[in-house]
Amino acid sequence: MAKKQTKNKSSAFQVSRVRKLEIAGILIMAIAVLVAMSIVTYQKGDYALIQSLSMDQLFSVDRGPALRVQNALGVIGAYLSHFFVYTLFGYVSMLVPAIIFLYGWHLF
Repeated sequence: MAKKQTKNKSSAFQVSRVRKLEIAGILIMAIAVLVAMSIVTYQKGDYALIQSLSMDQLFSVDRGPALRVQNALGVIGAYLSHFFVYTLFGYVSMLVPAIIFLYGWHLF
C-alpha cells in the first residue's frame, strides 16, 4: 500500500533561494536607477531651498514651497543628489549607482 504524501500548507508559500535572489536583484537595480535619476536631475538651488523649509513644509510635497524643488525625486532626491554630487565626488558619483546596478544584475 502506497503512502499518501501530505503537503504542509506553509510549503506552498515558500520561496526558493534562487527566486529570493532574483527579487533582491530587481529591488537593488530599481534603487540604483532612482539614485541615478536623483543625481542626473541635481540642481544647485534645491538644497538651499529645502534647507529654508520647515518640517511641515518639507512633508507637504503636494502644495507649497516644496513644489519648487526641481529634482525628479523631489525633496528626498534633492538630499541624495546634494550628498553625492556636492559632498562626495561630483558627477563622477554616477559610478556609485552604476556599480549598485551591476551588483543587482549579478544577483538577478
